[in-house]
Amino acid sequence: MPAETMQTPALFDTMAQTVQADCDKVLAEARQEAERILSEGRRVADREYEAGIAATRAEIALADRRERQRLEAEHDKAFLGVQHKVVEEVLARVGDEIRSRAQAPDFGSVLEALLDEILAQKPRKNLDVLVPPVHAERIAQYVQRLGRSDLQVIPWPGLTDGVAVQNRRRSYRISNTLSGRLAAIQDEARKRCQARLFEKREG
Repeated sequence: MPAETMQTPALFDTMAQTVQADCDKVLAEARQEAERILSEGRRVADREYEAGIAATRAEIALADRRERQRLEAEHDKAFLGVQHKVVEEVLARVGDEIRSRAQAPDFGSVLEALLDEILAQKPRKNLDVLVPPVHAERIAQYVQRLGRSDLQVIPWPGLTDGVAVQNRRRSYRISNTLSGRLAAIQDEARKRCQARLFEKREG
């Protein structure tokens, strides 16, 4: 057996380990940034919450029962407004972090991992691989290392934080982007964020 053929599995193993290490590093950085954003969100929420509670309680102490009920309802409404504002700010910061991360020079390793996920789900041949133009050369080299000469890498300005594949007839397209993933879990992320920031608080 030729030496080159014998070395191929080892080469693929090394590539897989490298991609996994890059992905682990990106995920660790993302988790660290998310914790920082949540910590900052908690501090903002605490300040607004405590200030609102103090002011409302002072008013409630001087009000009759009917006025008390009205003020408590207003307080609940205001507190819900604070919750919504802080949660949306946190999610907006996460989106900003994704866009910032996509501009990093080493983001190509993340694109490789995202492409691997698509190819694992759709192991078809003769596909176009759409990638952010700035990373097109790197992904083209990666595709060559995979031995997928049937894949054609196309710079696609509409993509900034992920990859997509489509068949040559363009009858279907599969995208795998960080912003798309965030959008898919937006509602769940909003609920979790609200729970972590405001759980165990009472008006």
